[in-house]
Amino acid sequence: MLLATTSLTAGAADSLLTADQLPSLIECKKSFREYSAAMYALPSSDAELKRAGWKKLPSKNPMAYEYRLNKPITVFGQKTQHIALTSIGLYAVLDKDFGHWSDRLELEIERNGPASFYATRVLSKKDGVIQMLAATGLGQYPSWNLVGCEYLS
Repeated sequence: MLLATTSLTAGAADSLLTADQLPSLIECKKSFREYSAAMYALPSSDAELKRAGWKKLPSKNPMAYEYRLNKPITVFGQKTQHIALTSIGLYAVLDKDFGHWSDRLELEIERNGPASFYATRVLSKKDGVIQMLAATGLGQYPSWNLVGCEYLS
């Protein structure tokens, strides 16, 4: 397995992505290359999850994996111990309403209905990869908002 060190570069085979590394990834402060390297360092087995201080949770969304962190992280000025991972991004699960995040992060609302919402802001387009901040959620779970970084190619 290819993994990343604390600086998110190729490193020792026993390195795991740590909670301290998450804010910069969730807030889109890393390049796609650094993000991709970090994804190889995700804890996956029960032993790795325990060592990294993560606990896998049942997900409200079948397209997302959810985790509880042993220690809180601060992202976009809010503390959380709840994160989610999808095929296109890494997110903090935050409890402020959708309007708060779309306004605060200057996101363009693409979908805002009773069943779901989605807003984004493109940060960069480089080498065929689009990096963007996003906020998304499901209407039946008003305090379950995914806010984070997405990469599309």
